[in-house]
Amino acid sequence: MIRSLREQVSLKRFAQGFTLLLAVVAAVINFWGVISSSTDASSNDRFLSIETAPADAVVIVDGREAGRTPIERFAVPGSELEKPVQIRKEGFVEIDTVLGFGVRHVFTLAPVPGDGPEDGASIASDTEGNDDDPDATAQTPVASPPRRGTLNVSVVPRGDIYVNGTRIDPTAPVVLSAGRHQIRVSHPIYGDLTRSVTITAGGTTDITCHLEADVNVASQPWGTILINGETTEHVTPNVLQLGPGTYEIGIRKLGWTAEQLEGPVGPITIEGSCDERPSYRLVFRLTQQ
Repeated sequence: MIRSLREQVSLKRFAQGFTLLLAVVAAVINFWGVISSSTDASSNDRFLSIETAPADAVVIVDGREAGRTPIERFAVPGSELEKPVQIRKEGFVEIDTVLGFGVRHVFTLAPVPGDGPEDGASIASDTEGNDDDPDATAQTPVASPPRRGTLNVSVVPRGDIYVNGTRIDPTAPVVLSAGRHQIRVSHPIYGDLTRSVTITAGGTTDITCHLEADVNVASQPWGTILINGETTEHVTPNVLQLGPGTYEIGIRKLGWTAEQLEGPVGPITIEGSCDERPSYRLVFRLTQQ
């Protein structure tokens, strides 16, 4: 009798434990299902779907080839709300635009003037409201073929160059649509320098960004150059190449006093420039004590 009661108690406890285990497993499965659904929902916004008429056009997204049209749900990394896109097909006007995610983009390619019956044909673009709702289509205005120009950028001393956020090869020209674009040069020691540039249609823009300045220091007679009160290994005459910062230049020679004759008096503040290379000239006269 006692043994039977013990067995019943053990079975009851086992059943309760098993029920609790099933509840925990169900909760875990439900939790991961919610996480997975949330992830899928957010990732749906990071796809591009592009069609062209005619098809088989090369699509480049943010400098990376995505394939040939039609393109279905091309995954785009990053956190931006839109990406630069180029669409190219031999014999047709190239499209250079910026597209958002979560919609289907449809383009009608225009023949290159002289290659078809309608010279200068326009580029029509349809933007469909949602990949899951093909009936939701919004017609965008017909646009003229983009006008383009060429940009050549270099940086001294050598560093990384970015145009509109995309790193470029400084040895190759960049073809851009006419208008304003952003240039950023980056150096491991001197940091970043950002500038805007205006591209003209059919023109070439050459830009050299200088992260250093030339400081020409001379004295009569010669002396040791001081930078911010510290003795350097440089003597006059000399041309110093200094990066961004604030500097106070002086001359020291044992038994002599220095008087500045030319150049800015006081500290010099040097900043990078994408125009002319910054330069300064300082001339001192030394008088024996």
